[in-house]
Amino acid sequence: MLVHCRAVARGAKRPLLVGDLPFGSYESSSNQAVDTAVRILKEGGMDAIKLEGGSASRITAAKAIVEAGIAVMGHVGLTPQAISVLGGFRPQGKNIASAVKVVETALALQEAGCFSVVLECVPAPVAAAATSALKIPTIGIGAGPFCSGQVLVYHDLLGMMQHPHHAKVTPKFCKQYAHVGDVINKALVEYKEEVANGSFPGPAHSPYKISETEINGFMSELQKLGLDKAAASTAAAAEKIKIKKSEITEDQPVGASLKAKPEIASTFEIKMRFEGKLLRDINEQTDLKDRLFTEQTHDLNDQEPEQNYNCVCVCWCCVLFLKKFVLKCGKTQGIMPVMMEAVLYRSIYTEIARNHHCPLG
Repeated sequence: MLVHCRAVARGAKRPLLVGDLPFGSYESSSNQAVDTAVRILKEGGMDAIKLEGGSASRITAAKAIVEAGIAVMGHVGLTPQAISVLGGFRPQGKNIASAVKVVETALALQEAGCFSVVLECVPAPVAAAATSALKIPTIGIGAGPFCSGQVLVYHDLLGMMQHPHHAKVTPKFCKQYAHVGDVINKALVEYKEEVANGSFPGPAHSPYKISETEINGFMSELQKLGLDKAAASTAAAAEKIKIKKSEITEDQPVGASLKAKPEIASTFEIKMRFEGKLLRDINEQTDLKDRLFTEQTHDLNDQEPEQNYNCVCVCWCCVLFLKKFVLKCGKTQGIMPVMMEAVLYRSIYTEIARNHHCPLG
């Protein structure tokens, strides 16, 4: 994790950088959590840390980290580090008890001193209630359009679904088939604009449904807690987010609901399908002389790969970084093709870090 944090910190100078506490590095005690958080800031160059969950021990850990002088972002709803407890990658907050738990957990994290909370894979009305009840910003991922901000994993955002998952580094003999920097940059700009103008996520991309009966019960529970404003926000969100039942399957897994749908390709100038045929077609129009790796960087292949590939932190802060990098370096360094060919972040960010002669400004 520290390797990835340092790489991002070297390149991204403007954004607030938040590094995830890796699984196994903060669960034992508050002291362990504080020690890990200190390392993320001192050695990783982050500005803040994020931890998942809202159990009593996590709330205590968050409070201890804040008291140590470190900014903390919370994370509720679907918490990927605890999927075995949740029964897999499944949306949360789909019944009254679960929906109330999402709001109460977010409030507890706020009380512990968190400056922001991630809401992942919860119905839009539940996210609206949490956002309304909180005084701190919410960051949504699969949580509808009513959060304070949005985040996506850029591989999902760009439809990069065909990676060879066994690849650890890009070998010297890797063939460079295409430059996709312009297409990727266009997609990132379009994503930013749609989030800014409120058109994303719309009803079609807020798939996790909660029945009217559950919503009414949820609002009653909110009112009992004295959260009348949150209850009103829930009602307004439920009305706005209504979509046809035929568009979304009620209990589909998270993975299925987040897959790119055919119409998404229309947002690109080129309908990208990362399959062999299209890559061969693009290759005919590509200057094969423009290589990603120079002789000076080929020695990356001789290094032992890092053992820890937990790189959740990159997901939260790499989008702004990559956009900036494309604008400055995409054409001259050919950095985008490595994103097509390598799954693991280490090879990408190690390569970026080694190119000191290509300043990011």
